[in-house]
Amino acid sequence: PRSLERLPLAGLPLTPTSRGIASDLGITTMIENPETLIAWLQEIAHSGDTSEPQALGKVIAVWGPHGSPGRTTLAFNLAAEIADETDKVMLVDADFSAPTVAEYLGLPMAGLGLIGAIKSARVGEFELEKVLHHSIVYVGVLGNFRVLTGYHARGPWNPAELDSLQAVLHKLRASGWLVIVDMSAELGKVAGSPHPLVAHVQANQVVLESADVLVAVCHARELGVARFCRAWPAALGLGVSARLIGVVRTNGADSREHLDNVMSALWSFTGVDNFRNIRAEALFWPPESVKIKRRSAKTQRSMGQSELA
Repeated sequence: PRSLERLPLAGLPLTPTSRGIASDLGITTMIENPETLIAWLQEIAHSGDTSEPQALGKVIAVWGPHGSPGRTTLAFNLAAEIADETDKVMLVDADFSAPTVAEYLGLPMAGLGLIGAIKSARVGEFELEKVLHHSIVYVGVLGNFRVLTGYHARGPWNPAELDSLQAVLHKLRASGWLVIVDMSAELGKVAGSPHPLVAHVQANQVVLESADVLVAVCHARELGVARFCRAWPAALGLGVSARLIGVVRTNGADSREHLDNVMSALWSFTGVDNFRNIRAEALFWPPESVKIKRRSAKTQRSMGQSELA
């Protein structure tokens, strides 16, 4: 985890191979007695005595296979719940095949959103304010959070655009923002697939490489489980190093036996045994009327900030 990169690490020699593993990881301190343990704890205490600000941001990617498993709904719920605790929450629509966050929340499609933030990252000095400028403030029941609306990618990305997408995510995280990214389903190249699909795979790879947490959503229907298991090797093929949280979306009609069979199938075909069960009726849906605040270039010059209802 990135949160451990600044801390002194130590190894615990439990097996004959422990020292070799520690050496491969660059760990030189081994806890072999109380004295070495005390010395290591003192190093940790001293490592916190710094005036350098510690970034508390995190990138949480929400992914699921084709078939409407509920990626956008879950991404919104995560943003709304976290926004109840902090005012630095950004929901990013990175589903370049079917961007629906704006429609889902009743937000206007006008403005550049994520593509504007990506373009800003390529011009001059890249500051956080440039990202926030292209976002919309969503005022919800639980809390307020910002949204970077998405767009359809019509062709492959060039390296500069991919670097800019990564820069946007890293800038938000480094500034202490909790970023919820609604991804598209495509994770691997499909033989004979349409040309634009390449862009979706490229973008998803950048998101996964930047993610601290991957929330993988599976629908409890038999078809949903089959789609998830077929798509899972592609996720592993991208070298996902983020912490994995598996989520199974069920409804009130699903029996305990059915849920047990779903969990067993997921474990058998993916090797993941810690899926959490979330009932669809427990998820919060956006209200019919929402308030938004948007800073456009025009209003920034004349009014500063406008409010729409």
